[in-house]
Amino acid sequence: MTDQLSLPGLEPPVVVDAATRLAAACPQAAFFDIETAGLATGSPITLIVALQAGELHTFVKGENMDAFLDWVEHVDLLVSFNGATF
Repeated sequence: MTDQLSLPGLEPPVVVDAATRLAAACPQAAFFDIETAGLATGSPITLIVALQAGELHTFVKGENMDAFLDWVEHVDLLVSFNGATF
């Protein structure tokens, strides 16, 4: 269920969805998305972007992808975007 919030000076209204409510209820929740090099099963992960407590984390293949595993160990609740397809 999605609610709309009417705030002065903001047009169109701000949409308050389940993810927004979850972030407010569990500040330690981390939201992440994964990008791959293709759509085929087994395509390599090229980028992981995560947001936790207003802080953006990026993990890039060939740079710091291994750091994701260390970071995620300290996350209480991990929420994915379209994660059911992985």
